Amino acid sequence: MDDLKAIQKHNHILTNLIWIVVAVQIFVNAITQDSMWTKEIILTILMNGIMTALNRYWKKPYIVMCILIATSVVLTFYVAYTLPYISNYFFMMITIIIAAYYQNKKVLIASTLVSLVLQGFLWFQKGEEILHNMLPINFMHIFVFIGLCFFILLNMVHQTDILKRRNKKMESKAKEDLHSTKSLYESLFSYSKDAIAILDPTGKIIEFNQAFLELYDIPDFSTKIPHLQTFFPESIAAVENALEQARKGESITGLELKSNKHSQECLIVEMTISPIFNVHSQMDFVSCMIRDVTEKRMMEEYLSNSEKLKVTGEIAAGVAHEIRNPLTVISGFIQMLNEENSPHKQYLDIITSEIKRMNSIISEFLVLSKPHVTNIKLHNLHDLLMEVILLFQSEAHYKGVAISTQCSGSPFWVLCEGNQLKQVFINLIKNSFEAMPNGGHITITCKEQNKKNVLLTIEDDGIGIPANVLEHIGKPFFTTKETGTGLGFMITERIIQQHNGTISINSVAGSGTTIKILLPFEKPHHMQFI
Repeated sequence: MDDLKAIQKHNHILTNLIWIVVAVQIFVNAITQDSMWTKEIILTILMNGIMTALNRYWKKPYIVMCILIATSVVLTFYVAYTLPYISNYFFMMITIIIAAYYQNKKVLIASTLVSLVLQGFLWFQKGEEILHNMLPINFMHIFVFIGLCFFILLNMVHQTDILKRRNKKMESKAKEDLHSTKSLYESLFSYSKDAIAILDPTGKIIEFNQAFLELYDIPDFSTKIPHLQTFFPESIAAVENALEQARKGESITGLELKSNKHSQECLIVEMTISPIFNVHSQMDFVSCMIRDVTEKRMMEEYLSNSEKLKVTGEIAAGVAHEIRNPLTVISGFIQMLNEENSPHKQYLDIITSEIKRMNSIISEFLVLSKPHVTNIKLHNLHDLLMEVILLFQSEAHYKGVAISTQCSGSPFWVLCEGNQLKQVFINLIKNSFEAMPNGGHITITCKEQNKKNVLLTIEDDGIGIPANVLEHIGKPFFTTKETGTGLGFMITERIIQQHNGTISINSVAGSGTTIKILLPFEKPHHMQFI
């Protein structure tokens, strides 16, 4: 639309110049000749009047331009042919100048070829006559021609200067916009809290920000960064699929994957991948935004487990209460029967012993519903361990399991509820037995850690725990045993936490399991019994 307006403006300027030339010619004729009006001037007025009307009322400026140039070619040739003067011959060059004024290559080439052909034809036909008719008045016409060319070329220079200033202004604005956009991009890229990387279509990392370095523990920007896929060893197929979608022009948001740092530490991240297009709408690069959601997912899991634990504790308290009442009644009646001279006294003793054991189990089960450990006192950790190991001696002999202990000479006095810690050891050693159906070896070690804690390690050479099972251990009601409740390790973990300790499991399928318990220990003279 802007080009058509420019052409229309040029048409208007040229028609006005022709009117001026006609006026000058009439004035010259009035001075030098008897008649001001010649048929050439009348024809010029008629043709220029039509051009002026077409340019004003006909909204086809390009066609008007072509007609105007064609008319100038025909008119100048007609004048030069009927009045073969050197000045009229020069006027035939005006069509080339007019075509150049429009700055259109096709029109300029066409008009130049036509003008040169007509000039050659005219010179061949009337060249001698043109040279013979040299008159002083011809030089006046040449001056008019030069003046007309001057105005046309001056207007061309003026229009070019306007375009240059406009382009310079637009270029300056474009540079400012580009600088502003670049600054905004650098600000978002450099100071984003999320890790951002720019990739090529294959996933090779081309550029990355400071947050990317910090997330993956990369030393500095000079470090050569590999392909994105190397940070997702467990999800290479998912990353490749996301890159393939990006190559198709699609964006992928909220893709949750497991990722590894250079230190092999595992992360849970949310990744967004989007294509970056060039001016030709072709995909050149891929942007990748990575957000660490590890703590968020751990907190969600913790809250979920806490809620399950709370419900489990409430259930445990209710079940224990309901079971204890009939057990108390049964125990009372058994004591009454035991006072008489009964021939089945030995059975009554066994029943009484089993009831006491059931009551003890219920008491331990209540750990789930108790927020704090009560009735604690100082216990020798080695003694507690030996009591538990003695309970398993017969079973160990029967199943071909060897139990060895490696404890330092000095005792470790732990402030604890002894029965609860024994329950922990029973649960863990029992699990080791179950992991060695064909016999094996259990090693229990105790050693000082950081002068304030004792590290208890229970290690077996059993079948181990698969990775997909290990990550779910400790979740309420998760179990791989047919008769298990999924509460054993959770209760164990709760007891250790209530004693201000920590517990961890390291296991490889087929290579055994190692459990480490860290508990604070006290000096006897610092202890205040509760």
